Amino acid sequence: MPPNILFIMTDDIGWNDVGFHESTPIETPHLDGLAKTGLLLNNYYVQHVCTPSRSAFLTGKYPIRHGLQHHVILPGDPYGLDLNEYLLTEFLKKDSSHRYHTHLIGKWHLGYFDIRYTPIYRYFDTFYGFYMDMQNYYNHQRHHQELGIDFRNGTLPISSFPSLYSTFVYGNATNDLLLHYARLQRDPSISYKPFFIFLAYQAVHQPKQAPTEYINKYWKKIEDKDYRNMAAMMSALDDSVGEIVKTLKKSGLWENTLVIWSNDNGAGHMEAGCSNYPLRGGKNTLWEGGVKSIGAINGGALHVRRRGQISNALFHITDWFPTLMEWVDPSRFRTLAMQTKVSLMDGISQYQMIQFDNQSMDVSRHEVLLNIDPIRREDCEQSYKVYLQTKDKKKSSSSSFCTAAIRNGKWKLIVGKQSQNDAKHNRFTKHGWNLRSEYAMSSKSSVKCNSRLRDTCNDHTLQNGGCLFDLENDPCEFTDLSAAYPFVSQQLHRRLLHYQTLMTPPFQLTHSSQMSLASPSHFQGFWSPWLGPCHGYGDHLCTNITFSSSSSFHSQFNHTFFYAPKGAHFLLTSLEDQQSLSPFFHWLFMLVALLFNMSVLFFAVNYLYRKVFR
Repeated sequence: MPPNILFIMTDDIGWNDVGFHESTPIETPHLDGLAKTGLLLNNYYVQHVCTPSRSAFLTGKYPIRHGLQHHVILPGDPYGLDLNEYLLTEFLKKDSSHRYHTHLIGKWHLGYFDIRYTPIYRYFDTFYGFYMDMQNYYNHQRHHQELGIDFRNGTLPISSFPSLYSTFVYGNATNDLLLHYARLQRDPSISYKPFFIFLAYQAVHQPKQAPTEYINKYWKKIEDKDYRNMAAMMSALDDSVGEIVKTLKKSGLWENTLVIWSNDNGAGHMEAGCSNYPLRGGKNTLWEGGVKSIGAINGGALHVRRRGQISNALFHITDWFPTLMEWVDPSRFRTLAMQTKVSLMDGISQYQMIQFDNQSMDVSRHEVLLNIDPIRREDCEQSYKVYLQTKDKKKSSSSSFCTAAIRNGKWKLIVGKQSQNDAKHNRFTKHGWNLRSEYAMSSKSSVKCNSRLRDTCNDHTLQNGGCLFDLENDPCEFTDLSAAYPFVSQQLHRRLLHYQTLMTPPFQLTHSSQMSLASPSHFQGFWSPWLGPCHGYGDHLCTNITFSSSSSFHSQFNHTFFYAPKGAHFLLTSLEDQQSLSPFFHWLFMLVALLFNMSVLFFAVNYLYRKVFR
């Protein structure tokens, strides 16, 4: 039986923000348990910011392939993940033998300017969450020049919701969905299909908000206010994940579910309260603190011999797509059609490594392109435009990296100044290392820096050939070895030149912001699609829109949500259940439900009227 898949993506967690890395007073027992009783990926790499990591996960390709390598998609940006990209959800729902049910709960952040770029049209049966990068944790408002709400069920805006902390909103929604599948699994009259739930938490991205009871928990333990808020956010997230694991086990779903936890990028190393210590740098940089992150696998679908182990195999977020392809449908994975699609990916299947610790040369990863951004700084943009005019880029020896990094084996080459604040000294940052508060120098840290090494990598070196590090002996990126190992440095530089020839120019170069068109004031106060078919507020169904010329997938409503009285929870009725009814009875059911709700409202208003005026 193919496994259910629960993929949990957390947002902006620092290396030093989890208990199992043993250098923080932050308590995360449930996340610790998920990592320690499963397979912990100790050399797990992601992208430097949100949008590139999410695109890499769903496509199996480096973001340089589809123009999303530069930065995040901001409100008003008229682009998204290319509609012609083959996505993990398309394989699971359409091309695998098992026709998975697919759900996205939480953050999308891969484009919303045109409704065809939103989750419902990217092979997600349901979507319950927000389109953009960040928002208030309670009222779902995003301020970017203007203030608007970003919260949807499918494509429909949600305007009425309780003031509940979003970590629990998305956790509760996931629990309800799991209970729904537990009921289906117990029903012998229903042909059970496995699920893929992509739970993309907002936490712990800015703004740094947390429930008061969680902040109070750390009042005596942590003096620094920002650090205390961060700890509270992590504990709330930990409790939410704990409830989900409890639901999986209690409902009987755990034994056939693959639970994957991936963070999207490191914490912002200039953000107060966050820490990637002892790794250098953070979000928006290609230092280890920005791109080396947390990855773990658990659940009953994981081989019993791999539980409680740590893997040092090199793993990149692009590897999940081909890995899951082989895991859920090995025979289909090996067909010529699927192998052709896999050959276009940068990810490799790590199924053999995960399940059986097979790290033979032909199935192992040896190289990771961490990124190439030709316009990371303003002074780079003009030189990249000149490069684009080069007639034969494949033969060009010139580079327009601006910033780039690549890892091969134990070696890492990093090129270009990584941050305007990289050398700024304050109580949180010193040359990229986040020395947070009194806990920063803990001897228990899971990564041991070589204190005998000197920091010899500076901005001048970075912008003139780059810095070379031996990560096995220098995981904290102190000492530049490019002069001592020129051949290695040159070899990795040539690999960057090769990847440069495959690069799509960043969409930011050709897609200027359209804030005047995207303004929430045009759409009843909601951030909404403003271009393409069916744009606008979202109070219509758009049932005849397709998002790909190669696809016959129609309609956003493969599942319909009906809200329960608890507000933050919902009940789910699948289209497969509804299709057993004739269209007449389906609409009759909808009419009866509407009349019932109107009757309840009438009696409530009548009761209040009698109480107040009589």
